[in-house]
Amino acid sequence: MTRKLKKGGVLSISLPTDPGLLWRLGRLFIKYFIVKRTYNVSKEEYEYINATEHINSIFTLINLIRYNFKNQIRENFLPFKIKLVDLNLFYIVHITK
Repeated sequence: MTRKLKKGGVLSISLPTDPGLLWRLGRLFIKYFIVKRTYNVSKEEYEYINATEHINSIFTLINLIRYNFKNQIRENFLPFKIKLVDLNLFYIVHITK
């Protein structure tokens, strides 16, 4: 995707912090209190969907981004803005060409 960017262009990516602690707590809450009512799937189906969508851990993805785009990135964490994966739900990175 960065090859298609013009000079000075920005690619923004938002990733869930799975398997961070806060992300796992949120997923546990959803699994036991919301999934059956809202999505009409079993807990096992919900876990299967998450397993197929979140193949790489956030730790691996952050390392790949930092290695490949060393001085081109600006990172944010949400909702707490502390640079710790375990205390946030999302990792947002802006890669400038």
